[in-house]
Amino acid sequence: MTGFHWSRNQRLSLVGRYTLLSVGVVVCALLALSFFYQRFSNELIDRLTGERLSAQVAATSNKLSAFLDARIYQLVTLSNHPALPAFIEAPNSPQAEEALTLLRVEADSPDLYGVLFFDWYDNLDRLVAGQAASGPPYWSKNGWDISGLPRVEHEGIEFIGPKLPENGNSGWILMRAHIRDTGLGQNTSVALHVRLASLTELLASAGVSGVIDPL
Repeated sequence: MTGFHWSRNQRLSLVGRYTLLSVGVVVCALLALSFFYQRFSNELIDRLTGERLSAQVAATSNKLSAFLDARIYQLVTLSNHPALPAFIEAPNSPQAEEALTLLRVEADSPDLYGVLFFDWYDNLDRLVAGQAASGPPYWSKNGWDISGLPRVEHEGIEFIGPKLPENGNSGWILMRAHIRDTGLGQNTSVALHVRLASLTELLASAGVSGVIDPL
């Protein structure tokens, strides 16, 4: 009986050890699998997030480029229009009236506050207000100053600003070009007074909702 008792205990002990070993192996395997799965899933999420962000950045860049190209074309068309010098030098002439009609049409673009004209010393010479015009320099020139704003020139187009919103006034950026030389000696430039909101709206429309959290 004693031998049988010890043999049975030994068998139970052996089964217990095997069971414990099996459980340990399974647990270790599950832990390893969980680790590799977590690492793989994180890498996959990072890759997909990066690809999505890259696609959104490319789409936003294309939208901004298209917007700026349209404004540049608009500005070049105005600065080279044959009737525009008459608008500056002979405001009562038929050509000046033709130029004014064109300027009013262009100024009414929803992306512009208006069209501005500057002399050689950056003083505001005259303006044509658009439908979105508000604040300086349309109703008052108080607070209107471009002297301290950043400036960048690209292919004959000068970008001035941006001027950020403040004191209840909207933000804007100027895109300026010199009126073509007609031999009259004028040193006048024409500028599109662009709504800064038109640019920021393009960025917002291509947001990264669901990809990154805002700060």
